[in-house]
Parts: sequence; structure tokens; C-alpha cells
Amino acid sequence: MYWWNIDALIDDLKRKKVSTIEKLKYFLGFWILGIVLYYLTLLVYEKISPKLLLTEGVLIASITFIGIIQCYKINTQGDNKEFIERVICLNWPITVQIFVFVTIVYVLLEFSIGYFALGDGLWQQIVDFLIVILTEAIFFGWLYASIKSVAHARRKSKQ
Repeated sequence: MYWWNIDALIDDLKRKKVSTIEKLKYFLGFWILGIVLYYLTLLVYEKISPKLLLTEGVLIASITFIGIIQCYKINTQGDNKEFIERVICLNWPITVQIFVFVTIVYVLLEFSIGYFALGDGLWQQIVDFLIVILTEAIFFGWLYASIKSVAHARRKSKQ
């Protein structure tokens, strides 16, 4: 795995020398680094309990890591093809649907208890924490089921 030499990676990609497991490492690294940078930014700029933020960041990184590995495994148990492409393509509609659902949840919270008027209190931070963790788990559960459906359907059709 190249950490700095982009030209060498470009050459390997052109010559199709990057294995699926290497692609997985790059993909996983991209997600985890994005999570770390996001939570470091929040830690610096937001008025959120640092302990709660750190706990959320660790849980999100863990769910993401485990989710990607499990999705990869279920793909290899199927036709073992196009893992990255499947994740990228499925990511969009799953994320859109979850975004709509979470938006509805927040709208209902606002209309029922004036959620956003509560400010940045610990209670609101805990509710946000639970929604974020649950959303991440739902996302990877849905992604797993979707990849399984694609990878195993194509495998069955070839038998």
C-alpha cells in the first residue's frame, strides 16, 4: 500500500497490479481517515462534551471498520467481484433514504418537544449521539444486505 508515492500507485493501477485486498485497504483507510478528521474538527470547533464526542468517534470508526470488513466478506462469499464499485453505487441511495428518515425524526422531535430550542445541553447531545450511532449501524446493515443480494444473485445465476 502506497502512502505517499501517488505516481507508483497510478502505474500499478494502469497495469492492473492492485489487488482487491489492496483496494479494500485504500477504501478502508479513506473512510477511517475521514472519520478521524471530522471528529478532530468537531473537537476543536464545537461545544460538545469531549468524552461524548470521543466515544462517538471511536464507535463510528469501529462500526465503519467492522461494517466494511463484513461487507467485503459477504461479497467474497458470493461472486467476489466489483466490491468497491458496489459499495460506491449502493452508498448513494442508502444514504439518501437514511438522510430523509433522520430528517423526519428530527422534524418530529422539533414539533413534539421543541428539540432545537433546548440548546446544546447534555440531554440533546446524548440523543444526537444515539441517533448518529444507530444511523451508522443501520447504514452498514443495509449495505451488507444489499451487497449480499447482488453478489449472491450473480453467483446463483452462473451456476
